[in-house]
Amino acid sequence: MAICYITDRNLRGFFRNTGDGLLFMEKDTKKLFKSLTHLSSIGLVMAVCIAIGGLLGLYLDRKFGTAPILLIVCFLLGVAAAFKNLYTLYKKMQENEK
Repeated sequence: MAICYITDRNLRGFFRNTGDGLLFMEKDTKKLFKSLTHLSSIGLVMAVCIAIGGLLGLYLDRKFGTAPILLIVCFLLGVAAAFKNLYTLYKKMQENEK
C-alpha cells in the first residue's frame, strides 16, 4: 500500500482515508496508475530504440564507408527492438490486469 498525503480535493477520490490523516491508495486505483505508467512509456521506448539504431548505423557507415547499407540495417534492427519492447510492455499490462 502506498502512503500519500493529498491536499488537493480532486484527488481524494483515488484514496481511502484511514481516519488518522493518512490516505491509502485503493488496489484498483493502483492498477490503473500502473497501467497508465506503462502506456505513457510506449512512445519514449519506441523513439529511443529507433534513434539508437539509426545513430549506430550512421556511425558504422561513416567508419566503414558503407553508406547507406548499415544505416538501413541498424534502423530496421531498431524498429524490431522497438516492437519487441512494445510486445513486452503489452505482456506486462496483461499480467497487471489479472
